[in-house]
Amino acid sequence: MSAPVRWRSPLSRQLTLSLTTLALLLALWWLVTALQLIAPLFLSPPQQVRLRAALSLGASRWQLLRLVILPGALPEILTGLRIGLGVGWSTLAAANHPPLLHPVVRTHPVSGQQALFVNQGFTTRIVDLTPKESDALLGFLFAHINKPEFQVRWRWRANDVAIWDNRVTQHYANADYLPARRIMHRATILGDKPFYRPT
Repeated sequence: MSAPVRWRSPLSRQLTLSLTTLALLLALWWLVTALQLIAPLFLSPPQQVRLRAALSLGASRWQLLRLVILPGALPEILTGLRIGLGVGWSTLAAANHPPLLHPVVRTHPVSGQQALFVNQGFTTRIVDLTPKESDALLGFLFAHINKPEFQVRWRWRANDVAIWDNRVTQHYANADYLPARRIMHRATILGDKPFYRPT
């Protein structure tokens, strides 16, 4: 049996670990670190690998288009398009806020990263497409944005502070706190004019 290793924490409590336990903890730490480096290779394979896998698993043409080909081609399709923004919920508000044109994909002014800039509450159409094409593409984009892998759920507690960058974030408050009250103080800064710059 290996001799125990004594370790004193900053809180002056003594913890005794055997060398075997210490070796297991180090192996676990190494495994977690290795998985973090390897996982992206398996979670987002190149498009050719995805296409070959989909074909070998018997995907239909529509499934190939929707799940493999279109997501890879979508950035090229969207970068030249512009959206019309309006307020659909009130004619009076629409009179005070005339429609605007913005790119479908916007460039973050600080990081240079690109993000979708469509919002189900405010985007009325893609002006460079027919109404039918616009509705179909916007429906696809709204469904894409609402995927769980792009969501963060915040469970509010007293004195929490949440900060997000509206230039690349969409937010939606779920009314799942009833019958409790939700009291919030919000501060918003004036945003930049959206633009698209090719990378």
